[in-house]
Amino acid sequence: MSFPIIINSTNKVSNNTYNVQLATSTDLNDYEVGISQAFIYYSWYNIYSSGPYQNNKFYFGWPYSTSSVSSYIFSLPEGRYQISDINTAFQQFMIDNGLYLLNNTTQEKTFYAEISVSATSYSCTITTRPIPNILPSGYSFPSGLGLPFNANQQPFFQFNAGYSNFNLLLGINNGSYPFGITTNANVFTKSSDFIPNIDPVGSIQIRLSCIYNLFSSNTQLLHVFTNEDSALGQIIDASPIETNYIPCTGTHRELQLTFYDQNGNILNLIDPNLIIKLV
Repeated sequence: MSFPIIINSTNKVSNNTYNVQLATSTDLNDYEVGISQAFIYYSWYNIYSSGPYQNNKFYFGWPYSTSSVSSYIFSLPEGRYQISDINTAFQQFMIDNGLYLLNNTTQEKTFYAEISVSATSYSCTITTRPIPNILPSGYSFPSGLGLPFNANQQPFFQFNAGYSNFNLLLGINNGSYPFGITTNANVFTKSSDFIPNIDPVGSIQIRLSCIYNLFSSNTQLLHVFTNEDSALGQIIDASPIETNYIPCTGTHRELQLTFYDQNGNILNLIDPNLIIKLV
């Protein structure tokens, strides 16, 4: 005989915690529990301003004299981004700060830094280009800084340890790229030093307060799933192919179901509309 329990949005306590009340205080030592069905919306981010990820910003330097740099902070609002989305936001940041050359006739903008991805080599690349110190004919420079003092000086990216983990998204070591105020007539490129981690949430753990999983480092581990091929905002069928039962322990009046990422960091579900059937 089995006893189904439904958990849905009415049981939400926080973005990662759902509580369900049992009819009475119940000794569960002789019971096992498993997930029969689970449907959860894909509603967590890969870019966060705080917490264990804290990966939404970096410094960007623009030279405007022989030894002076205007330092900017590029900061992304929390959300879900691909590398192409980040580069689009970065271009808008350069537009907002006047860090581009404008073709006065076509209105085409020339940027001197970008972020790109190579799917074939499983890497990301940051690129900077030499900035002219004299305006080309037919162009204007919107910034009040003025152009660099010397020809071919380049802007630079700066990733700082302890300030932000943005560099982990790109797989690039902390540092300045290129280093400081660089004069180089050639395009500068820096590719990933290690595997980029554009999505720090690789899989999701579901934990349940009443179980005792003898063989897991976390004794409350009930189920693990991924977003599969779902896009942000789509529903994930996280139901197991076959229900796996875990022994329960203790006497309970309330069951608490929680969500974490693969490393045990709290998973903030934005959309509370889920349904999970425990058996």
